[in-house]
Amino acid sequence: MIRVLVINFLVGFFSVVVMAQPALQVEHMNTMIDKPFLDQAGESLAGDNLVFPYYFKQFKVSFVAYGFSRKAGDDFDSWLKPFQDRYSETDDVFFISIPMIGKLPKWILRQMKKGMKKGIDVTLHPHQMIYSGDTDRYQDYYGFNNKKKGYFLLINSQGTIIWQAEGKATDALLLDLFTVIDSVVAE
Repeated sequence: MIRVLVINFLVGFFSVVVMAQPALQVEHMNTMIDKPFLDQAGESLAGDNLVFPYYFKQFKVSFVAYGFSRKAGDDFDSWLKPFQDRYSETDDVFFISIPMIGKLPKWILRQMKKGMKKGIDVTLHPHQMIYSGDTDRYQDYYGFNNKKKGYFLLINSQGTIIWQAEGKATDALLLDLFTVIDSVVAE
């Protein structure tokens, strides 16, 4: 019973934190092609310390999914499921999902991580990194302006953004993503 109350509290608290942040008026993310991936560090659900873009050097290409609310989950699913189906056996291709939750007390963050670990397949834990901290820097740089959308970047091994999208995947957008990935992996 206490666990259910804590989870309900966390969900409610997270919703209030997200809703309390002012909405930006820009409609689309900034054009990021050929720009560097912004430095970011955190811990995966598997407990690995990740420092980006440094971590990306070990792969030919990395697919990064950013989200600021649960509503971005549908966008994540539309991209990540087809991506995983196609590239799960490819060692040169990496992906990471980064929920951007803003600044929270450590005890709440620990509870959120515990809940996510229980709800996400253990094989995906190395590909999940909750970011708790100042999100304004990332929102301003990338133009992440709609908390209900997912944002997606493809990064090469040098830490340069080579492709971007936002919102739900379409067949045409997935084909474009796969074409770019395949061309980088073939090099």
